[in-house]
Amino acid sequence: MKIECSNPVRWSRTSTLAGGFLWLALLLPLSNWVELPVESGGETWLIERLLLLSMLVFTPLTLSLVATPAPDGATPRVFRAAVLIQPFAAFLAVLSFHTRTGLAAALMTLGWMLLTGAIALFGLWRLWQRWTMRKSLLPMEELCIDAGLGYVTVGSGWLFLSRWGLNPLEFSDTIVLLTAVHFHYAGFAAPILTGLAGRKIQSGIARRFYLPAAAVVIAGPPLVAAGITVSRTVEVFSAVALALSLFVLALLILFVIVPALKSRPGQLLLTMSAMSVIVTMIFACLYAFGRFTGVTTVTIPLMAQIHGISNALGFVLCGLLGWAVVKRK
Repeated sequence: MKIECSNPVRWSRTSTLAGGFLWLALLLPLSNWVELPVESGGETWLIERLLLLSMLVFTPLTLSLVATPAPDGATPRVFRAAVLIQPFAAFLAVLSFHTRTGLAAALMTLGWMLLTGAIALFGLWRLWQRWTMRKSLLPMEELCIDAGLGYVTVGSGWLFLSRWGLNPLEFSDTIVLLTAVHFHYAGFAAPILTGLAGRKIQSGIARRFYLPAAAVVIAGPPLVAAGITVSRTVEVFSAVALALSLFVLALLILFVIVPALKSRPGQLLLTMSAMSVIVTMIFACLYAFGRFTGVTTVTIPLMAQIHGISNALGFVLCGLLGWAVVKRK
């Protein structure tokens, strides 16, 4: 039987709902099968579920918001392929977390690597379309979206390493997993949410604040990752710069975008998203400062509980749902 995806946006929304129900099931202590991975410790339990939330829910919801038709009005094939692959790739990733760390678990993530590769190709297609039509990679908001579509491939690579149990650069298992999470949230969701906001800020002094903030959001994720690898100074500088840029974005959403919206649900959701990112960035700065000074101010479990949950359920989930509501209106 041939599976077709004639309406990729509807398919993505259906996948979002199905993924949400599956993710909620993973939170319920129904039996031993929900203990993932089977050797998981207390430090990574929540981190793993936040990663799966991004894969099961945020990715298809994001794809439904960035669907871009070709000049002839048709949806690009690479986008339709990504939308079609996503639920199956995400389900295999869930199974990989139910398999002991090793080659078998890593192979189950290859579908996710294939999916993120298709998403990145869609981003390149968008870049090429703008270049052929305008001879420019701008506007900045669209470049933000393209950056997010590309960065998620890095996250899938680190997911593969995590499930295989490899430790490049002598990173701990937790840091390898956190790097995968970093590029699914700061690398994928944050630039795309920044781009969606930029579409509503096209002129005036707000645009002048938006442009440098968006540029830092694009550059921030790889700089933070590089800082963790080579330099604590680079890490803390890039983490603070990224946090300040998202703080500026939150203020623009609260005082420029929200008042101009006609949708009350959209206003509420985007307000919650903006307020949440302020909390998450404070903890990100505290964590980076602790690593820089060598004095532990915020532990990884506490970061997962406060920064991770607020970032996932507040900034990203409310933000994506808010823009989905606005788009439908």
